Amino acid sequence: IESELFGHEKGAFTSAIKQRRGKFEQANGGTLFMDEIGDMSLSAQAKVLRALQERKISRVGSDKDLDVDVRIIAATNKNLPEEISQGRFREDLYYRLNTVPIAVPALRERKGDIHLLFRKFASDVAVQYKMPAVQLDEGAKALLQGHYWRGNVRQLKNVAEQISAIEPSRDISAEILSRYLPDEPSSSTSLAGGMRIEDMASERELLYKVLFDMKREMTEMRQQLNGLLTPPAAPSHRNTDMVVRQTEMVVAQHPEYESVEE
Repeated sequence: IESELFGHEKGAFTSAIKQRRGKFEQANGGTLFMDEIGDMSLSAQAKVLRALQERKISRVGSDKDLDVDVRIIAATNKNLPEEISQGRFREDLYYRLNTVPIAVPALRERKGDIHLLFRKFASDVAVQYKMPAVQLDEGAKALLQGHYWRGNVRQLKNVAEQISAIEPSRDISAEILSRYLPDEPSSSTSLAGGMRIEDMASERELLYKVLFDMKREMTEMRQQLNGLLTPPAAPSHRNTDMVVRQTEMVVAQHPEYESVEE
């Protein structure tokens, strides 16, 4: 990520076969949009903070400073104050970026935009594949606007593309639309008892892992137990006849053993 943002010099690391200009250098005099900034490492955060405060960067593998003048627009879906309390995000960088905060509400809080966006996505698919765009009746519009849309605009776009590609009819009713909408809570991600859906999913995955481990251990124990309880195989008649013939040969060569032939 540091090479991506600040560039690198030739030979700075194994795959650095030539000099590269980073995004800060390319955006000099303009605007740089940094998405999911909450996932950035602490070392990269420190360098971004320096670039914002001092307006200077240095490429990876170089000790020379470069002057940059870049406006930063940063986005994240994480709760940065909570990340700060957990030591995963620098507080000084947070306040440096939070000069002009822009809160983008979830899609479910912008019900008037939902049908407009759906029409836009359906129209794009129709143009791309040269087909008529799907149309929603009043019941389908109401169902669309009442959905929770946990995945926000990306989920809405996915539903519009699925319906456009799969449904033979261009007129979509609420019954047809409901087949493409997963069951989701209508207003909250919390369940009874205060447990969030995300936490429940995590615990369910853990439970599955424990059950699979138990099944594997039970299978191994059953195999070991079967090995202990299985009696040794009885000698076959063929083996018995061979032992008798060998005994007769020994007795014929040594008459003194004849008394113990049987």
